[in-house]
Amino acid sequence: MHGASANVEYNPNTYYMTDDERHESRVNVLIDGECIGSFVLPDDPADCRGVLSRHYQPAVDLLDEAGSYGYLCKVRVPSRLAARLDRNRRFTLELKADEGGIALYGRNAGRYPIDLCIRYH
Repeated sequence: MHGASANVEYNPNTYYMTDDERHESRVNVLIDGECIGSFVLPDDPADCRGVLSRHYQPAVDLLDEAGSYGYLCKVRVPSRLAARLDRNRRFTLELKADEGGIALYGRNAGRYPIDLCIRYH
């Protein structure tokens, strides 16, 4: 880490690690404006489980949110929408978060080495 001190207050290269203070956020998943699912992210954690965020840092001496990671969330499209989506062959996917916000991680960040996926059959 760059700098003489690891104290977050004094070094802009550090990231608050997982602690007792939680930053909860509710996320709604919408397809064409219709809510198909909702989940709560209990925190915005950062610790050794975010190994990909640490490993893929562009510069070793500048830790930019190193160790940050999130939660693997899955939402299924209801069958009542499946026929319409198949017929239209296009849709708009929205992720709406409350004041807690949301961070999206791809295969080179966070905890899970996968990109964002939308699967269909």
